Amino acid sequence: MNYQKWFLLTCILSIILTAGCGGVFVNPGSKNVSLPLGFINPAANRKVIPFDFKGAKVIFVSNTVASLIPYGSETFGQMSGDEVHNGSESLKCVLNSNDYSGIIIDAGQSYNLVKARQEGYVLRFWIKGNKNNLPVYVALCDSKTLSHEVEVSLPLSQFKPVTRHWQLYQIPLSDFSNIGAYWNGVANITGVPIHWNEIEEFRVIDQKSGMGMYTVYVNEVAISPPLKESSDGKVGAS
Repeated sequence: MNYQKWFLLTCILSIILTAGCGGVFVNPGSKNVSLPLGFINPAANRKVIPFDFKGAKVIFVSNTVASLIPYGSETFGQMSGDEVHNGSESLKCVLNSNDYSGIIIDAGQSYNLVKARQEGYVLRFWIKGNKNNLPVYVALCDSKTLSHEVEVSLPLSQFKPVTRHWQLYQIPLSDFSNIGAYWNGVANITGVPIHWNEIEEFRVIDQKSGMGMYTVYVNEVAISPPLKESSDGKVGAS
């Protein structure tokens, strides 16, 4: 099968599969393939703008992601140039808050964050919404190679409201609980320890808040030392 036919087949299958829960995208620039399906990314060698992630242990979102999995009815996610804080693309998340919905970003491998958590590393990212005061949660999840994927989440309203302007969030890893939950296909199983030595996923989620459809854009998602914020809004290494 030649390149053009393979590219067309990949696009068609991606559209079909991402219509509901379980669809997987592999976005332009990513060196990874779709983990469950094995699709080759025909744009894997596209040049992307480098980001300054000095000291980062994990980079979930830059101009690309390794793989992206939406769940929940009418939920949609993609890398998009619609709204960008830095680089050429950000993660666009269309969430349906009438359902439990979310966008999963899988790094393609697991990371040991035990020491980083002890040393004050943060989950840092930029985010903006198409409305103010959106009920967004972010979550980290351990590896799919384990018997189940345990998720620990926090509401962003705990730190500051999500607005229609780009804002930097820096959430200490220590703020996330050691105890999380996972979905077994029938029920939500709670009270399960998360494995900080095997963190693989970042998630943007809505806990069925009932606000209808809304969109958030997320950029530069990493596990790193915290950045120093100045009064004029500029940031730099701490």
